[in-house]
Order: sequence, then C-alpha cells, then structure tokens
Amino acid sequence: MFQHSSRVAELCLQIGEQLRLSENDLRNVVKAAFLHDIGKTRISANILNTPGPLSKEQWEKVKMHPIWGSEIFNEDATIQKGIITHHENYDGTGYPFGLKKEDIHIIGRIIAIADSIDAMTTIRPYRKPISMSQAINEVQEYSGVKYDPYVVKSLCNISFVRKAQAK
Repeated sequence: MFQHSSRVAELCLQIGEQLRLSENDLRNVVKAAFLHDIGKTRISANILNTPGPLSKEQWEKVKMHPIWGSEIFNEDATIQKGIITHHENYDGTGYPFGLKKEDIHIIGRIIAIADSIDAMTTIRPYRKPISMSQAINEVQEYSGVKYDPYVVKSLCNISFVRKAQAK
C-alpha cells in the first residue's frame, strides 16, 4: 500500500504544481494522498485481495474506507476533506456522499485522478495493468463525468503524460 500511496502522492504533487496551488496546498495534497487509503486498514486482507468481483457486502465495506480514513486522520480538516472525498465522482455518482463538481474538495478531485491512474497502470488481484497512455485516455474519456475537467487538463500538461500520449 505504501508504494501505491507514494506514486499517488507524487502524481498529485505534479498535478498540484500544474494547478499552481500554493506551497501550503501542495503540502496538504501530498499528505492527503499518502493517507487517502488509510481507512483500508479496517478492511480484511481477504476482501482487499479478492481476485474477482466483490460481493455486495464486501463492496459496502470497501466503500466505507474514505469515512474510516477521515476518522483515523482527524488532525487537519483540509487533509481530512481530501481523504473523505477521493472517491466522489464529478457528476455526483461517487461515494460516500454522492457529492458533485465543486462540492468535492479540490484535494479529493486531484487524488481521484492520481489514484485511478495508479490503479489502472499497476497489477491488481482482479486485473492486469494497462499502459500509461491507455490510462490517460480513460481519464480523458471520463472528464466531466468521473473527473474534474480542469484537473484532467492539468494532468495532461505534465511532461511525462504528454510523452505517454505521443506514443
């Protein structure tokens, strides 16, 4: 989990720099990115490592991890908001609250993209990874639906992303 969080934090930092966030906001997005999955410590390894689709009961437990994470880390309200909103979708179809657009904290909107890219490009028990180029295309396809279009645009301005798109 640490390697995943490190990769997500690094990509969040790069997106935050493209968004021209303040130094304080950059520190907060990196901290929140490192901690975004801390609530998964309350989920059994059997569920987290399930090779196929989760049962409804298992999925309901997984969907609680943003809330549990915000309860575990409650020292800073900004970081807590990033943790609790990182699975909200821009169109309101995400979880845990079904927030949409700017009701989702900016840190949560940034983490959502970085987390998705890392999940798509690394090995998971339930599927093989896809290329960075394919992951970027997927994020762009869901811009305005799952992801904030402004954050997607910032992602696409990062040099390694532009290189992946050119391939």
